[in-house]
Amino acid sequence: SYDHSEKLDTLSTSDFKKNLDEAETAIESAGNVSPRLFRPPYGKSSSEMRKALEDAGYSTVMWNIDPEDWNASTTSAEIVKKVIDSAQPDSIILFHDGRDTHVGYPRENLITALPEVIKQLKAKNFTFVTADKLIGSEPYFTTRKRI
Repeated sequence: SYDHSEKLDTLSTSDFKKNLDEAETAIESAGNVSPRLFRPPYGKSSSEMRKALEDAGYSTVMWNIDPEDWNASTTSAEIVKKVIDSAQPDSIILFHDGRDTHVGYPRENLITALPEVIKQLKAKNFTFVTADKLIGSEPYFTTRKRI
């Protein structure tokens, strides 16, 4: 979505489509690709939202591990422990990129934890793949040729 709103699932279908289109346009402008996967903010969705996504050619991706990296009080060690203790084959881990739109948004905890998470998961013979490989969808980005 464009604004990661906690209330995205309550928007009218037309307002949701506008939000989705705005996000898609921004992503296409930045990388000349069109996204095909959608993670509902806060895991919230509605039947109208899911229908609009399906009509637009998106697959919805959820997660099964939330180490709460978004929470400023979650330490790096807690992030590592939650991920390592919860990881199973085909797990999808919810990590956040820092959402620079929020002043003071925590990210050091994840930046510090991530190398250790990767190291420990590799030691347990986990491999890392993109979400489209787990859900069996078509490519999660399609190249858009611009004229």
